[in-house]
Amino acid sequence: MAARQCGASGWTSPPCAATRTPGPASCARWRTRPSAVARLFLRDAADGRWLQDPNQNLRGIAAHDLRAQGFVGCRSLLNDRSPERIARFIAAVLPELPFTGATDLPGLGVGVTTYEDPAEQPRLAGRLVGRLLNERFPARDIAILSCRGMEGTVFKGVERVANHRLARFTGDYDLFGNQTDPQGQVLLDTVRRFKGQQAAVILTDLDPRPERLPQEFQILFRGMTRATVRLAILRNAANPWVSGRLLAAGGG
Repeated sequence: MAARQCGASGWTSPPCAATRTPGPASCARWRTRPSAVARLFLRDAADGRWLQDPNQNLRGIAAHDLRAQGFVGCRSLLNDRSPERIARFIAAVLPELPFTGATDLPGLGVGVTTYEDPAEQPRLAGRLVGRLLNERFPARDIAILSCRGMEGTVFKGVERVANHRLARFTGDYDLFGNQTDPQGQVLLDTVRRFKGQQAAVILTDLDPRPERLPQEFQILFRGMTRATVRLAILRNAANPWVSGRLLAAGGG
């Protein structure tokens, strides 16, 4: 059996009778229900390994020694999603998580809006959605992403921002493992769930907790790198870390 590569994961396996390596289409489904889907590609008594980008290791899973199991690792720091202006901003805000921008497209840059009270965010997000629509972004290409998760965000009980109905992930999948389309105009999701996807992003609940900064860095990194063309950020004015980093990066 020839060695196979699993999509863009960068890991290849040599011939092995105990495992079957999933193809690129299957890799996308690992992000939704990894434990259940992984079993479809493993033979009895096979060992499983979780492969994770260290810059987005939100689960805090320790690296496994795959070499002893016959695996070869390949890591790339290239970021070919973020336009040049957004990539420059990300690098300035999060020097702890290095990467190399791999696109010359300039994009439309980054805008930062300040809130004093988290409850202001739906109103401010509505204004940002209106601006993106005026810039000719289709509503389906706009995503409002929370850094806090759906249980911890002020958007949890919000049905609309301005005149735009919010679409939420339903938790349902079709027979092919694809997410069923949520009902609504503008997507509301979490940074954790939106991994591997892209949009014109409005990043909300940017208020890192000092005691969890390493994990908060990774959440922020994932959220900002979901943005193509335009990134808008809602930040807590009272958070000194956010104020210092974003001001230094030119985010206002």
